[in-house]
Amino acid sequence: MIIYDRHLGIKVAMEKVYPNVPHGYCVFHMVQNIKKDYKRKDVSLLFKQAWKAYQKSKFKKMMLEMMKVNRVAFEELMNVGPERYANKPLPDYCGDCYKTTSWVEAYAWTIFPVGHPSD
Repeated sequence: MIIYDRHLGIKVAMEKVYPNVPHGYCVFHMVQNIKKDYKRKDVSLLFKQAWKAYQKSKFKKMMLEMMKVNRVAFEELMNVGPERYANKPLPDYCGDCYKTTSWVEAYAWTIFPVGHPSD
């Protein structure tokens, strides 16, 4: 996954060089841009709360609050696509051996203590 600051030049280059790689946006830079563009601290705070939400209902609640505070900011962020910045699991590129279910299965058996190292 590639994370960048929504700079158009980076976007064009990334899509050309890595067309099939998922990408997302750097939330730090998004917050800075929100502060600069809308000059309202409450909009950036609502965005941060929405971004940090692990539950869709919490994300939706914060974004609806933002819509009440600044509809233009809300619409821009929705047009960007929450899937590009919302707090969510990243695509799973690792093998099954690194997944929690594999570890639980591996250690489900009884583990017998090893004797003294001198033995």
